[in-house]
Amino acid sequence: MLFPRLDPKAKVTAVASGQPASPGAASGIAVFGADRAEMFGKE
Repeated sequence: MLFPRLDPKAKVTAVASGQPASPGAASGIAVFGADRAEMFGKE
């Protein structure tokens, strides 16, 4: 109910691809601004 589901039997063509998880989830830090992300990236 919280996540939209697609019909697994539908004939579709992918138009994009991406990472299945956010980098913040892997590192344990959630950053919501580009400047702050840059600051953390330099550390």
